[in-house]
Amino acid sequence: MAGSLNTSITAWNGHGRIGMADNAFASPNSVARTVYHEIAHNWDEQSENRFVRDFRAVAGWFQTPFGINPNGLIPGNWERAAGASWSGWWFVDKNANLDGFAWTYGKENPLEDFATSFAAYVAAATGAPHAGNTFESPAAVSSRLAQRFSVLDEFFASMS
Repeated sequence: MAGSLNTSITAWNGHGRIGMADNAFASPNSVARTVYHEIAHNWDEQSENRFVRDFRAVAGWFQTPFGINPNGLIPGNWERAAGASWSGWWFVDKNANLDGFAWTYGKENPLEDFATSFAAYVAAATGAPHAGNTFESPAAVSSRLAQRFSVLDEFFASMS
């Protein structure tokens, strides 16, 4: 029985290696973004990065026990994380737009939010345009993601 190929996956990492599919090489920006994103997964858990809790707080991530819907219990328009295994995680989507997400994929779960924000941060720091859902200048993405970038500033400063 032949399966179908998931062409939305561009890369993965594990055991000290990053694997990249052909579609990760669509442009020089997509290669860099993919590599930065996968490297970020090395620091997306609280056990790996003491700033993860701060990142999740400014990003608006909230975990409920047993996946309980916080709407009506806690002020805000809460939306469930898109990733099925992250059903207990919620975020506030202020206007059904990206708001502070680097790109839509960040809505999957807090780990992908960190990785997509990290990739946007490094791109902005190197002067590259951000190629999320739309192209943005480094200044525009830095402004739009200011709260997330502030935590990432602290994270990078702690490494030196």
